[in-house]
Amino acid sequence: MTSVPIVRRVLGDGPFAEIGEPALAVIDDRSRMVAVGGDLGAVQWNGTGTADSRWTGHRIGVYERDALRWRHLVRSWYPVRSLAFHPVLPLLAVGTGRYGGGYSFEGELLLIHLDSGNVVSALQHPREVLSVEWRSETALRLVLAPCDDWENPHAHEQGHTAVVTRADWGAVEQRAIGAEELAAPAEPAVQPDHSAETRRLLADLAAAAGQQWSVRRRVWAVEGMEDGRVLAALDGVLAESWLPSGDRQWAVEDEEGGRQLVLASDGTSVWANAERRSRRKGRHWETSAPRQSPSTQDRSWRP
Repeated sequence: MTSVPIVRRVLGDGPFAEIGEPALAVIDDRSRMVAVGGDLGAVQWNGTGTADSRWTGHRIGVYERDALRWRHLVRSWYPVRSLAFHPVLPLLAVGTGRYGGGYSFEGELLLIHLDSGNVVSALQHPREVLSVEWRSETALRLVLAPCDDWENPHAHEQGHTAVVTRADWGAVEQRAIGAEELAAPAEPAVQPDHSAETRRLLADLAAAAGQQWSVRRRVWAVEGMEDGRVLAALDGVLAESWLPSGDRQWAVEDEEGGRQLVLASDGTSVWANAERRSRRKGRHWETSAPRQSPSTQDRSWRP
């Protein structure tokens, strides 16, 4: 007989925890709902991979504005670009997409039914949807990236604006919007970064609900101790210790964070394996600086 796991405690929980790194958020005053798009990140690092190629960390979450209770969580194949609540129907339009790295821009228009949680992918063919905006109860304005950048050096700064009309958007079926409805000339398109204002908004919403918000993403390693404490390594934290009460005892912050933990044989200290990755900044590649510690044991801490 298969044993059923039991959840005893949830450590590090908080509002919007299901979203990961937030990219965009919108509030609907009519329904008093909040929609947030974010990314949990890839479940792999330079030392190992723990998920297959079909994993995607892109998420759309819908929450009650007052208590911040989670209502719906939707996985997306692509990053979230735009969110818009329907002015009357319990419906959320979501534009998603990205450049594929070859020459194509791909994505989806998702329609999330807020009464049932059902999700409709409305476009017949993959297109990156940069912006969604309800112009009325029946008209949805879309800005789509070009299909590709073949012989078009300006494709990454362009968009095609189309207004799609339906008498009842709640009745739209899968792949119902064809290419002929999206045909429009290319125009300059601004793609703003909303991450900073989204962070401020989520922090304000949490404070209004008497809570605190901070980004917590991938937890890479967990070690239990005999005295009931739990050690963890995660993004942005080399190692942290949680007491049996559920309070965090201490944490060692880091630019990248820990990936593996090894407890010393005497149980009085822990070693953390930290990843250092190269990232492109402008025209140059930069690598995270090694951690500097006044201790001679550079990556060892006493629990």
